[in-house]
Amino acid sequence: MAKALAGEWKAWVAENAVAGVPARDLVRVLVTNGVPRSLAHEAVTEIAITSLRDRVRRRDLHLRLRRELEAGRGIERRKKPAAGEFFARYWANAEPVVLTDAARGWKLWSPEDMKRLVGDVPVRVAEGRFRKRFEKTTIGRYVDDVVRAKRPRDLYLVSNSLAMAAPGMERLLARVVVDRTYFDPARIAHGGTALWLGPKGTVTPLHHDTTSVFFVQIYGKKRFTLVSPNDPTVADAANGWYAPVPRRAKRHVVTLERGEGLFIPAGWWHEVKALDASISFSLLAFRRPNSFPWYRPGFGHATNRPTMPKKQGKAIKPAMTSAKIARPRP
Repeated sequence: MAKALAGEWKAWVAENAVAGVPARDLVRVLVTNGVPRSLAHEAVTEIAITSLRDRVRRRDLHLRLRRELEAGRGIERRKKPAAGEFFARYWANAEPVVLTDAARGWKLWSPEDMKRLVGDVPVRVAEGRFRKRFEKTTIGRYVDDVVRAKRPRDLYLVSNSLAMAAPGMERLLARVVVDRTYFDPARIAHGGTALWLGPKGTVTPLHHDTTSVFFVQIYGKKRFTLVSPNDPTVADAANGWYAPVPRRAKRHVVTLERGEGLFIPAGWWHEVKALDASISFSLLAFRRPNSFPWYRPGFGHATNRPTMPKKQGKAIKPAMTSAKIARPRP
């Protein structure tokens, strides 16, 4: 049983099991260090189950506290604050906010403006509900065939279309006034922006991003349904980047008007529906670290290699006396 192992080795098994190390690897290390295979298997199973149960309980309590502290909080609508206040209040607390004057000073554009300014630019438009297939077209043709069509096909120019990276799109970017206190202009032209263009009724299912996003509505209106990442029911039901909209979770519904911006912190789940023919633009190049690629709750647990026990900050070999495995008593 697990009690036959020295305390340091019990802690080692627990730490590695919670980190996602496969049980077979833990058993192999224990056997290499003198533990009978059957005993190693029993110890790993017992300790792993107990450790995971304790970890889940603690994290559930933490998330419950966060949810209850958030219970009375809605999504604020306000004018754009100074950068210091924005980063201290909304960024640091991962709190969404609607900024009603987000596009102050911008030269907002319509689908017809896009035909005139960048109509010849080739782009990929996404097909279907989950946007996994793409078709090639030009912006001008897409506006005529889809955005302004009476019965448009289910095609959508989305962030993954990478339209802003296409030559010629700098003509649109010139209409954007980048607030240098919020964003780093040097990174704007290198993946720091994204563009959406589509007909009325376009829906992006509930999903999350691994970066924080400042989403500005350029033309038309969009409705956002947001759910906090502190609600585990969404992550539990997630499949890849997407999840069904939970019935019991607290949902925040926001309608974004032309010229308004929505700050969506990394990890916040959001469903988006276009209430009109719509153009949206986002900025990602915040003056703060903004990449959290490890946050992937809808994907399988990555398996790790076991880390060996340590003592006084230095790695020790399992066979040493200080990490010796206790033998079962007769």
